[in-house]
Amino acid sequence: MEKKIRSELMRMTAIMVVLVGLGIYAHEFVIAGIQAKMALNLSIFATFGLAAWLAFSHVFALKNEVLALNALKVDYGTRSRRPLDPYKQPAIIFQEPELLGQGYRMITEELGKQDSLHLSNATVQVLLHDVDQRIGDRKSTIMYFSGLMVFLGLLGAFMGLMKTVHSVGDLIGSMDVSGAGGTDSFGKLIEGMKGPLNGMSVGFSSSLFGLMTSMVLGALERFMTSAMKALRNEFEHWLSNIAELEGGAEQATGDRAELAAVTAALQAGSRQLAELHDALRRACRTARRSATDAAPGGRKRRRTRAQPDRDLEPGADAVPDGGT
Repeated sequence: MEKKIRSELMRMTAIMVVLVGLGIYAHEFVIAGIQAKMALNLSIFATFGLAAWLAFSHVFALKNEVLALNALKVDYGTRSRRPLDPYKQPAIIFQEPELLGQGYRMITEELGKQDSLHLSNATVQVLLHDVDQRIGDRKSTIMYFSGLMVFLGLLGAFMGLMKTVHSVGDLIGSMDVSGAGGTDSFGKLIEGMKGPLNGMSVGFSSSLFGLMTSMVLGALERFMTSAMKALRNEFEHWLSNIAELEGGAEQATGDRAELAAVTAALQAGSRQLAELHDALRRACRTARRSATDAAPGGRKRRRTRAQPDRDLEPGADAVPDGGT
């Protein structure tokens, strides 16, 4: 990100150096063009200087934005990523960023309250939209100045055209068509041509300066927007990672809760199956016992098998001893 911003700043500087070099190389032409309509042409250059200063100031201000974003990364990062001794190195001072704006304030307030950050995908999109809107505002300001310089150039062109037409009309009206003037008439014609030529110089110089400065300012706006987009993309990448981490943690928590619920349901079902199995065994045992008791001679046969000596005692008493 820092490398991208630095490269865009170098390109902007190179454009300005080339423009100044061309002005120095063709200084006579530039001075003559400015003198053709000094107030208007100086207004064009003053407007261009103001717009170029705004473009460079926006890019230079990105240094503070980068420091603020890096500070957010350190504050949100885990303790293992934070510096062990924060007082070992001198502090880096920065102001509240303007481009990050609402996103920076919301994140810092959230971190100050609970030392953790929770962002949803919808919140990320809102924060990025706010950054895009601020970039668009700065871009539209530069483009307004570019259009203003084109307007000033066209204004100079029409002013020069009107002056030319008016001078040509005066020249035609002052001509001596009888031919009696001779040399004096020819001198007046030459003198009268200065007005139309001066008007043409006003139109050409103003149009040239207006279009040239507008074109250069468009290139500066292009590089300025690219530098701000680099910061915006880095901010988007960081927010997306946070949203994915928070979403993954919430999903893992939900999965663990669902797994615990399924495990509890399986355990409850297992207990119910065990209880049903015991009930079925008891019912089968009771049914077999009832069927055995209801059969004829069932208890007698069971008793005979269980106590054969007690059942044979009456018969043994009735039979006499063999020795008597």
